[in-house]
Amino acid sequence: MNNYTYKVNFNSISGVRHARIKCPIYTKNTF
Repeated sequence: MNNYTYKVNFNSISGVRHARIKCPIYTKNTF
């Protein structure tokens, strides 16, 4: 269970990084 949640968190963090590269304005509004 902990490993699964860790993978989900890691994927979400990497997804946020890609989103910032694509559209930083959108991520600034969300975060």
